[in-house]
Amino acid sequence: MSWDTALGALSDFFETHDFSSPLMEKGAVMQNIADIRGNLARDLAYLDKNASFIFSFSDELDNQTRKTIELFRDFTVSGQCPSLVALVTFALDHFKVSDAHYRRLVLAAAVLGETEHHQAYHSNMHFRKVTFQIMRMIAVYNNIYSGTSRAFDGRKIAILLATACIHDFGHDGKGNTVKGVYIPHRLEQNSYDLVSPIFSALGAEAKDLSMVHVMLLCTDVTPFKDNGNAVSQAKAAYRHHFLGGRHKMDSLNLDSDLAELEDCPAAAAMTLMMHEADIATSAGLHYDITKYETGLLMREIADGEARPEHVINFLNDICNRQMLSEVGQQLFAANMARIYALAEDDMAKGNAPYPELEDSNFLLDVHPRNIAKGSSAIN
Repeated sequence: MSWDTALGALSDFFETHDFSSPLMEKGAVMQNIADIRGNLARDLAYLDKNASFIFSFSDELDNQTRKTIELFRDFTVSGQCPSLVALVTFALDHFKVSDAHYRRLVLAAAVLGETEHHQAYHSNMHFRKVTFQIMRMIAVYNNIYSGTSRAFDGRKIAILLATACIHDFGHDGKGNTVKGVYIPHRLEQNSYDLVSPIFSALGAEAKDLSMVHVMLLCTDVTPFKDNGNAVSQAKAAYRHHFLGGRHKMDSLNLDSDLAELEDCPAAAAMTLMMHEADIATSAGLHYDITKYETGLLMREIADGEARPEHVINFLNDICNRQMLSEVGQQLFAANMARIYALAEDDMAKGNAPYPELEDSNFLLDVHPRNIAKGSSAIN
């Protein structure tokens, strides 16, 4: 079945189902799908020309980073950014995910992720960046573990892609603390509650829905610096399975809705990678794009100026100044270290506000320099 035919079938699905959400008003969804179909051939040609580098490992990592930044800049300024549907179909074809059920599930998630989100930071563009980063991470992960039982099969790849597309679905631009009261996983649970009836109607199995749910919950980084928050538990599970932690404790003592991470090493790897894909564009590419992303976030949450202190706080409190997965370390760790050092330098110079978004180096500098050097090629 061609992608255009699959989109037509998905259009019929949405036309005959009512999910009672203003975010999924039938007319808007149908128009979205029509627009996506009209531009799909153009978008796929663009990706084939400009994004195929993520599936090749001949480039050194600093070249891959530079190409990713240039691609994201073009996404932002061209006015012709490929849709999420184009991104995931591009990925599914390259990863050779052939199962029709999972292809349909990812396609539906991408259509949902194209629903208009007007937040400055948690926007449709953020969904595209996170999806692109998880595509990069899957490619590197499966290159590392090719021929082993740890390599991700079509099901796991599809669930990762689908979750990336909708990981902030319905985000309202606020945090998980409302009127001074912290509500655990408020935003993440809301995303799941909105999309799970659609995935269920498409035939998603309980085990797949559970995996999506766990990954969504573990994009919750609040309360900051709390060893008991969801992302800290995900990191503990990863250490338990892959970094020798199993020998140091009998039980992880996870929250009940994260218990799957203790019994399933693949779930722990996927969950950590989803978190790292979520922060990668802000934390692991280049200082210029970090400043730009920080400006978007400050515009969304405070309508204030972005400063070096905000980058320092983000890298300390949310990122713990490290990527934990082997994939995150290969792709982003050296860049993160350099970003932190540059933010420290700017802090020492007076913590002056960064330029307005429209005047940012990310948008204006065609060829970003000072990418972290010394990264070895992936073989």
